[in-house]
Amino acid sequence: MRYWLCRFSATFLFFFHLTIVSGQQVDHYEAKFSLGSSSVGWYKLATFDLNGYGSYNSIVVEATINYIKTSELGYTAKAHLYIREGSTSNGKWHYEISGTQIGDYLAYKKVNTTTYELYGYSNGNYGHMSVRLAVTKEAPLLISIPTNATLVADPNVYADVPKVGNMSHFIDKVGIGTITPDAKLTVKGNIHAEEVKVDLSVPGPDYVFKEGYDLKSLVEIKKYIQEHGHLPNIPSAQEMKENGIRLGEMNMKLLEKIEELTLYVLEIKQEQDLLKTENKKLKNQLIKANNK
Repeated sequence: MRYWLCRFSATFLFFFHLTIVSGQQVDHYEAKFSLGSSSVGWYKLATFDLNGYGSYNSIVVEATINYIKTSELGYTAKAHLYIREGSTSNGKWHYEISGTQIGDYLAYKKVNTTTYELYGYSNGNYGHMSVRLAVTKEAPLLISIPTNATLVADPNVYADVPKVGNMSHFIDKVGIGTITPDAKLTVKGNIHAEEVKVDLSVPGPDYVFKEGYDLKSLVEIKKYIQEHGHLPNIPSAQEMKENGIRLGEMNMKLLEKIEELTLYVLEIKQEQDLLKTENKKLKNQLIKANNK
C-alpha cells in the first residue's frame, strides 16, 4: 500500500511539474563564456531567426548580460529586444547599463530580413561574460546561443536596430546618493545636463509692464537694502541656505528684477532726454545773449 501511494505521489508530482512547464509562455536560455587572455572586442551573444516561423510572429526578449575582467572592472546590462516577423519590420530595442566600467557595450543588429543578432563588448583581457534570455513569443522561432566565445570582427557591417522606448517608475520617491529622498527625485550631488526644462508653478512677471504696477522708487529700494540686506521679493542668503531655492520660482523672481531694471533704465533715459532738451535751450539762450 505504501509503495503504491509513494508511486502515485511521485507520478502526480511529475505530471504536475510537466503541466506547469508545458504551459509556460516564457522560454529561457543562458550561457557563460571565458574570453581568454586576448579578449578585447565584440562577442556574439544570441541569434534570433524568424524565417518561416509565423507571418504574424511578435517577440519580446529580456536579456541580462554580465561582464567581468581583472581589477574588478565590469558591467551589468539589461536589454529589451522587440522583434516582428516580416521584411518591412526593423525591430526595436533599448537597454540600460551599470557597473564599475561602462560604455555603449551592447549592439543589436538586423543581419537580414529575418535574422537579428545581439552582441556584447569586452573592453579588456581575461574577460568573462554571461547572457540570460527570457523570451515571450507569439509563434515559434529559432534562437541560438554560441557554445563557445565567438569574437566578431565588426558587427557594424549589419544594419542598426533603432533604439526606441521609455521608462517610468511608478513609485513614491527615488534617491540617488541618498537613502532618505524627500521628493519624487532627490539627488545628493551634481546633475550634468545639456538642457533642463522646468514647468512653471508661478506666473511669468509680465505684470511688471502693466499699468498700475507698484514700481518702488530707487530711494525706496536703497532704504530696503539698507534695512534688510537684500532686494525686495528675493529671499535672504540665510533663507536660501536653509531652504534651498525652487528653480522655476527663483528664475521668475530674477526676471521680475530684470524687468524692473528695464523700467528704471527707461525712466533714466527719459530724464536724460529732458536734461538734454533743457541744456540745449539754455545753450541757445546763452548764444543769443552773447550776440546782443
